[in-house]
Amino acid sequence: MWKFILYEWKYWLRSPMTWIFLIINTLMVMGAVSSDQVTIGGSIGSVHKNAPYVIQFYYGVMSLVCLLMTTAFMNASANRDFAHDMYQLVFTSPIKKRDYYFGKFIGAVTMAIIPLLGVSLGSLIGPLMPWAQPERYGYAAWNGHLLGIITFAIPNTIIAAVLIYILAIHYRSNIVSFMGSMLILVLYGVSAGFTKDIEKEWLANLLDPFGFHPENIISKYMTIDEKNIHGVALTGAFLINRLVWTGVTLAILVAAYFKFSFSAKCTIKYHRIFTFSPLVPHPF
Repeated sequence: MWKFILYEWKYWLRSPMTWIFLIINTLMVMGAVSSDQVTIGGSIGSVHKNAPYVIQFYYGVMSLVCLLMTTAFMNASANRDFAHDMYQLVFTSPIKKRDYYFGKFIGAVTMAIIPLLGVSLGSLIGPLMPWAQPERYGYAAWNGHLLGIITFAIPNTIIAAVLIYILAIHYRSNIVSFMGSMLILVLYGVSAGFTKDIEKEWLANLLDPFGFHPENIISKYMTIDEKNIHGVALTGAFLINRLVWTGVTLAILVAAYFKFSFSAKCTIKYHRIFTFSPLVPHPF
């Protein structure tokens, strides 16, 4: 398994796409932190523009903004063997199905988190801009960065990556993968409106797959001074939400593993159905 993980890491660390995505996110957050003309997810009010609460909030919003970036990572890793006509060689070699399936996923999903680190970079660079107003900033508190990564960046990337990876590795189609990512956004928009109408708070907290509802409930009772000092703690309903949704999606990943056919013949059939083009025969 480690061979596939290391290969994905080496491949994506050498790929310009990884660093282009990181730069884009860094510039977006830098603009939001350094200027009032740029906003991410709405106004932050009187809180410091680099407050731990704000940085954690940006990680949450950007985990959704980066959904297409995550799709690019997962789809490319799942379909690379077909893009280079190596599928027959790979599927007929003595490679374990488990190592191939989970190795590619772990390698790609860890790399998909790298662009989100632009939130931290942008929030650190923003206050240094010449047009930034010094009175709008506090000291750099690292707990906001850490909480943002733990509560939003990692779990939300995993949740989206699992669903996209399953579609990509089963159907071998770029169109299906990106349609899946759009469907995730649509379903989240529907669920967000649905949870607002639920009277039972614990149920509304549980039904939010990306964790914004329980985070908003907790932060609603925080003062401005508290938001300037620390982010929203991962406790109570917020913790349960993150554990439940991450656990459910990982269980789906494992269930899909047993449905995944590690066979060149079966995979060729899916590829032809969803790409509507003949495959070029491999020389081996």
